[in-house]
Amino acid sequence: MNNQVKIKIIFYLPDDQTIQVETNRDKAFSLLDSLLERSSTRLTSITETPREEPAPIFTLKVPDRSQLEDFIKSQPDYKFAVEAITQHFFRDELDKHKEEDIDRLVGGIRTKVNRIREAIAKSEKGQWINSYEGKSKVFKFIKDSGGEVKQNQQENDETKQLTIASN
Repeated sequence: MNNQVKIKIIFYLPDDQTIQVETNRDKAFSLLDSLLERSSTRLTSITETPREEPAPIFTLKVPDRSQLEDFIKSQPDYKFAVEAITQHFFRDELDKHKEEDIDRLVGGIRTKVNRIREAIAKSEKGQWINSYEGKSKVFKFIKDSGGEVKQNQQENDETKQLTIASN
């Protein structure tokens, strides 16, 4: 196994000359030993330092429920899209991560947001309607006040039918 490790040795010579040797561990130490025996200076020990994996730049963590709820309630009519939430909390950080990590993050946000929507509908006595703006599913809260919710939901259903028919 030691022979599988590649070691690079660079010798700096007078007149700005260098010699580079890349070899396996055993040959590198043998070469160093033979050079040191001929040299007037002796090394007391040669140590290896293992390479450490770099720490992740940024860990994707789904925001707390209170942060998500505050964001939703700060929007007019509580209108939001999961993509807007993701951009709000993570901005340019998403480019630094694998697609599977981002998908996991967005899935976690969707799950929390669904629970938050249910709680808001129950506590503020209303319903959520949704529509599509481009590829984004947008949610909007409508307080119960009679026929307004049914009318908005019906308009939303008609918009969906038009979109499907036009495609």
